[in-house]
Amino acid sequence: MSNQRIVNKTLFLDSVNSGVVVVNSDLNVKFFNSWLEAHTDKKRDEVIGRPITEVFPEIKEKVLSRKVKNCLKLKSPTFYDAEVDGYLFQIPADKIIYSTFEYMQQNVTIAPYDVEKDLVSLMIYDQTQFLEMKRRCVDFNEELQRQVKIEVQKQKEQEDILLHQSRMASMGEMIGNIAHQWKQPLNGLSIYIQMIYEEQRNKQKISQEFIQEFYEKTMFQIKGMSQTVDDFKNFFKVNRQKKDFYLKRVIENSLRLVDSYYTKHKIEINIDYQVDEDLILKGFDNELIQVFVNILNNGKDALIEKKIDNPKMNIIVSETAEFTTVEFEDNAGGIPDDIMKDIFVPYFTTKDDQGTGIGLYMSQRIVNEHLKGTISVSNKNQGACFKIRLPKT
Repeated sequence: MSNQRIVNKTLFLDSVNSGVVVVNSDLNVKFFNSWLEAHTDKKRDEVIGRPITEVFPEIKEKVLSRKVKNCLKLKSPTFYDAEVDGYLFQIPADKIIYSTFEYMQQNVTIAPYDVEKDLVSLMIYDQTQFLEMKRRCVDFNEELQRQVKIEVQKQKEQEDILLHQSRMASMGEMIGNIAHQWKQPLNGLSIYIQMIYEEQRNKQKISQEFIQEFYEKTMFQIKGMSQTVDDFKNFFKVNRQKKDFYLKRVIENSLRLVDSYYTKHKIEINIDYQVDEDLILKGFDNELIQVFVNILNNGKDALIEKKIDNPKMNIIVSETAEFTTVEFEDNAGGIPDDIMKDIFVPYFTTKDDQGTGIGLYMSQRIVNEHLKGTISVSNKNQGACFKIRLPKT
C-alpha cells in the first residue's frame, strides 16, 4: 500500500463517526482515531504502539486474539454483537441520555486492514441508543401486559360482583316463590296433623291403613318442599368446572324456580322439543339456568304489566349441525324499538325502582363469554322472542 493511500485511508478513518482501532496480530495498536479520543480519556500518542489489552484491561484478550487471527487467516470480517457481548472495552455511556446502561453498547466489526502487515481494523459502532429504546420497548410491553392482566382481573372481579348482584336481585322473587310453593303443602301437612289430633282426642283407634296413608301423603309433601329448597340452593351455587348436562333438565329446573308465579298469574307454558329430549350439552348448567330464569321473569313481568288475556310463554328447542337453539317467545305485544337497542345495556331498566337492569346484561355476558354462544332479541308474532344459540361439543 503506497504512503499516499495510507495517508488518505488514515484521514478517512479519522473522520468517521465511529471508533476505529488498527491492531496487528499481537494486538499492538497501530492507529487510534479521533472519535475514540473524544469518547475515552485516552490520547492517540499514549495508545499507539502499546497492546490494546494494556490500554483497556477489561478486554477479553483470548477472545479478541482468536477473532483477529481468524480474520487474518480467512481474510474475512468477524464481529462482536452488542446484544450478546455488550462492549469491547468500557466507554462510559451518557447518563443524561441513557438510563439503562453504564457503558456504551458496541457492535464491533473486525476486518482485514493490511493482510501483508498482519493488520486488522476494529470498527466500533455505538448501539446504546438502539438497545436503550429496545429495552424500553420490552419494559413498556411487560408493563403493558402487567396492566392488562390487572385490568382483566378487575373486569373478572367486577363481572363476579355483577353476577352475584344479578342472583341477589332474583333472591326476593325466589323467596316469594318458595313461600308460595310451600303454602299448599304446609296447609296439607296441617290438615293431616289435625286429623290425627282429632282421632286421638276422640280416643278413636287409628288404623294401619290411616297411618300408611298419612305417611305417604306427608312424605310426598315434604319431598316437594325439600326439592324446592334444593332448586333454590342450586340456583345460587357457583360452578367453576364445565360439565355435561341434559338441556331438558336445565329447562325443567328453570321452570320450577318460576312455576308458582306462572301458576298464580295463569301463564300457559308450552315447550316444543324439535330435538332429542336427551340432548346433552357441556358447560355451566347453573349459569344457563340463571339466563333462562332471567328471561322467564322478564316475560312474566311483561305479561302481567300489560294484562294480557290468555298469557303464554312458548319455549322452542331446535338444532343445526353446529348449534342448539332455545327460543323464549311470549305474547306480550313485543318490545318498542327505542328500548330494544338498550335491552342488554347494564343498569338499563323499564321497571323504575322494581328492577336493577343487570339481569339481561349478565345473561348476555354468561352466554357470550362463559358458554361461548350468542343471545339476541327480536319481535316475533305476538311478542318478544329471546333466542339463545349454544355451540355443540
